[in-house]
Amino acid sequence: FTSCSASVGGGMYLYSSTATVSGTGFTSCSASGGGGMFLASSTATVSGTGFTSCSAYYGGGMYLQYSSTATVSGTGFTSCSASYGGGMFLSYDSTATVSGASFTSCSAGGGGGMYLSSSTATVSGTGFTSCSASVGGGMYLYSSTATVSGTGFTSCSASGLGGGMFLHSASTATVSG
Repeated sequence: FTSCSASVGGGMYLYSSTATVSGTGFTSCSASGGGGMFLASSTATVSGTGFTSCSAYYGGGMYLQYSSTATVSGTGFTSCSASYGGGMFLSYDSTATVSGASFTSCSAGGGGGMYLSSSTATVSGTGFTSCSASVGGGMYLYSSTATVSGTGFTSCSASGLGGGMFLHSASTATVSG
């Protein structure tokens, strides 16, 4: 998927659907929501895939909405940008399980790598490198829960609060080696 664009879901839009995406690339895709992929009440398994230079207002790489679920493994988000969630944006009770992934040089107003709003994420063995935002350079949690293990935040920055991670409105993060 190269240079694809739409109002929502620049590369792929799922509504009440299921998709398995493997060994695929989303490059320079754009939309107002979900530059690469947009999920609404849907489920996606994404592995060995690259989201590069994708952009959106919400979720430069991926946007999960309305109780959507994504399992993301061995996938890279590189130079993706958004106002909220440069790499990924989750809202309305969505859930993401992210393992062995990388968020590199992603940027946003909030949540350079990931932004969670009333959602849940389990992140393991993943690297957030050189991600930046006004708030929450690596991750931004708003009324959300994240379990983060074996994950590094390297050279992430925020011009305001939380260079690596920012938690707001009774969010909970469990972070371990």
